[in-house]
Amino acid sequence: MVRPRRAAAPVLGILAALPLVALLSACGSSSADIRATVTSDADLTKVRPGDLVPFTATVGNHGPGAASSVTVRVDLPGGFRYQSTTSISGTGGATRTQPSDPPVNSVSPLWGQWTMNQPGVNADGSQARAVLTIDFLAKAGGAPGDYTLVPHVFSEGNDEVVGQAAKVHLLASSDLTMSVAVDESSVKRGDLVHYHVSILNRGSGPAQGVGVLVTLPGGIVFNKTEHLEGNYSRSGPVDPISGALIVYYGGWTLPAANSSRPGALTIVFSAKVLPTALGGRYAVTAQLTDSTGAVLSLGDTAALSVDAPTPTPVPPSPSPSGKATATPRPTATPLPTRKP
Repeated sequence: MVRPRRAAAPVLGILAALPLVALLSACGSSSADIRATVTSDADLTKVRPGDLVPFTATVGNHGPGAASSVTVRVDLPGGFRYQSTTSISGTGGATRTQPSDPPVNSVSPLWGQWTMNQPGVNADGSQARAVLTIDFLAKAGGAPGDYTLVPHVFSEGNDEVVGQAAKVHLLASSDLTMSVAVDESSVKRGDLVHYHVSILNRGSGPAQGVGVLVTLPGGIVFNKTEHLEGNYSRSGPVDPISGALIVYYGGWTLPAANSSRPGALTIVFSAKVLPTALGGRYAVTAQLTDSTGAVLSLGDTAALSVDAPTPTPVPPSPSPSGKATATPRPTATPLPTRKP
């Protein structure tokens, strides 16, 4: 049987008749009903290592009393690390009283402190509730698998509430790094230069469709591939041509890292210093891509010096007056007149 709802007036009358001490006792943290959740706008079923994932921690006071000295902690799983807080807001009587924020790369970021009022009634008759919202970014990492982010809320009196966790499925993913080095530090015109391009995959998944682009400086051109090394495989290979300034290799697959070694590829190629190269410092730029579209760039790397004459620019001679003067046109020499 459904019981009829009681009128509000008698309840208010009973509250008004209670002693003041009884009313105050309902305002401590022990009488607050704190609830917390962690959610995300991202698709948490397809998170990859290295992704920056947005999360929202929401804390509400369902009463009947207020809560003071409220702090919020979120325990991150595995290799996840806190990166930054994007926004903090409090509504319905959630007031920040002593701000503190977590440091970057925290495993369990902690925010503080707030006072959260007891629930009330809005002017339109709807319920007013103190709500605290924290938006933050975490960098995903770790082995593939299922993980949870668990919110904890603490308040005065050491009350702790464990909230509703967010579930995350971490996919396997590559984690590529690249370096470029040169054997020679100083060369002359006509010499060969030897470059080493080293690529490592320390991720939990293979890196497919890997392409390497090295841009040589003017005055140095590609000669040939000298050596390839690593535990790679290759499909649909693309190789550079002799005399090119743009050195591109494509079609590589680097396996996932295991307990003994990462996926690895080393390319050694030679390049020739042109007879017309000028003296000075020469460096290369490099770019690494894979099938996911990830891009890793290196600029001004693997520098060497070319020992060759460097032309000295000749400044224009200033005129005595400091002003530009026009050179007069030569006077034509008259031709001799032929006599009749």
